[in-house]
Amino acid sequence: MANHPRLLILALVLVVAAFEEVLSTSVMGPRHRGGRELDECQLSRLNSLEPTNRIRCEAGTIESWDPNEDEFRCAGVTVVRHIIEPNGLLLPSYTNAPQLIYIVEAV
Repeated sequence: MANHPRLLILALVLVVAAFEEVLSTSVMGPRHRGGRELDECQLSRLNSLEPTNRIRCEAGTIESWDPNEDEFRCAGVTVVRHIIEPNGLLLPSYTNAPQLIYIVEAV
C-alpha cells in the first residue's frame, strides 16, 4: 500500500515533465534558425568578408553580403551598406524587421 503513493507521485512528475517539454516546443518553436541547430553555431573564428553584391547608383553605392555565410546565418542577420557620395540622398524606406543603423561621416 505504501508504494502506491510513491508511484502516483512519480507518474505525476513524469507527466508534468512531458507536458512542459511539449508546451515549450510548441509555443517557443524548435531551437534552430535557418535550418541549422543553434548549438551548431559555435564558430572558432570570424572572417572578414567582402560584399557579394555591389550596385552603383546616382548618389553612391549599395553593397550587400551573402546571408548564407556561416557568420550571418548563425547570427540571423543580413548586412547591407549604403555609401552615399557628397550631396547624395538616400530616401527613407520601411522594413518590417528590426534594423541597426549607424552613420559614419568621413572628414
